[in-house]
Amino acid sequence: MSTSTARPARAGLRRLRGPGRRPWWALQVGAALVVLWLVLGYLGASVMIVAAVVFAAAPVMLVHHPVLCWWVTMLFAPFLAFLARDEGVLVLCCLAIYTAAGILSWSRPWRVSVPATAGSGVLLLMLFATLMPGVRVDQNAPVLVMALLCVWVVANSGGQARRRALAARTRATEQAIEAERLRIAREMHDLIAHSLGAIAFQAGMGARVIDSQPAQARHALSAIESTSRQTLAELRRTLGALRRSDPEGAPAAPMPNLADLDRLISTTREAGVTLELERLGEVRELPADLELSAFRIVQESVTNVVRHAGTPSCRVRLVFHPAELEIEVLDQGRGSGAALSSGYGLVGMRERITLLDGQFSAGPREQGGFRVGARFPIPATDA
Repeated sequence: MSTSTARPARAGLRRLRGPGRRPWWALQVGAALVVLWLVLGYLGASVMIVAAVVFAAAPVMLVHHPVLCWWVTMLFAPFLAFLARDEGVLVLCCLAIYTAAGILSWSRPWRVSVPATAGSGVLLLMLFATLMPGVRVDQNAPVLVMALLCVWVVANSGGQARRRALAARTRATEQAIEAERLRIAREMHDLIAHSLGAIAFQAGMGARVIDSQPAQARHALSAIESTSRQTLAELRRTLGALRRSDPEGAPAAPMPNLADLDRLISTTREAGVTLELERLGEVRELPADLELSAFRIVQESVTNVVRHAGTPSCRVRLVFHPAELEIEVLDQGRGSGAALSSGYGLVGMRERITLLDGQFSAGPREQGGFRVGARFPIPATDA
């Protein structure tokens, strides 16, 4: 059994955890700030200018904590600007406010970013009105507000695109996990149900004849042993495929195909039902997933006959058309009983056929018994 579906699911989960890690560029910005601090200090720049440069770039370092970044900027920007009372420091503080508003708008929905951006605009106007009395705020306010609005639009659009992509990856991962879970359930059901049905039949027959016909009882026990060993071998292959961490690096376990129907005939005969197999058309090898699903359809249908139909025989027809494979399983047993008692079998068969864009039908026959029909389209390269 291939685990190719599970591997993208695990990779998707790793990608979902990726955004929480601190990127390398944050460390690079930190190193650049240290170098800038040393250069400005060597050139004789004032301590206040150096502090303003560091403060203006600080929001970048808090990119993973946008709300904290915004609050720190809103609290310390006016404090630093009033303490320095320098136009250069004021410009750097305004840059920090724009940066903090952009980071918050990128990482949070509009319900949070709009009030925060409005608060940032109010603080900008207050700083310019208080610390730059020579500048007319009524003339420059539209420029400040439009610049802040542009920051919000760009950051919010980018954040929405990021959140949509993250939601899409989450849905894809969940769908992959769900599909893999259903696939494993189908494989385990189809793998075990037929074998357990045959074992139960042989055990019951052996118990009934153990005193009167010891030879037949021994034959039943031998059949139970053979079926159990085959089931355990298939189960080990299945579990081994599921446990491999690198399925592409190891050879895949051989999965059942239409060539294994002869073995199914033998197992079914030991369970007390004679299986008549008829192949029509140009018999040829088909894609592995199609052959596996076709085999499982026949296996589950025959299992239902053994367990529920109460008939000694059934007939399987495989018709190889040029563009499709037709499967028909017929029996003369209790038509309604097989349908009502098959549990997840019919559901699993329908799921298998739907995944390959095929057609499925199942129900009682007018002349008695039960019929299961399936049609699988054959890809053009194999048709």
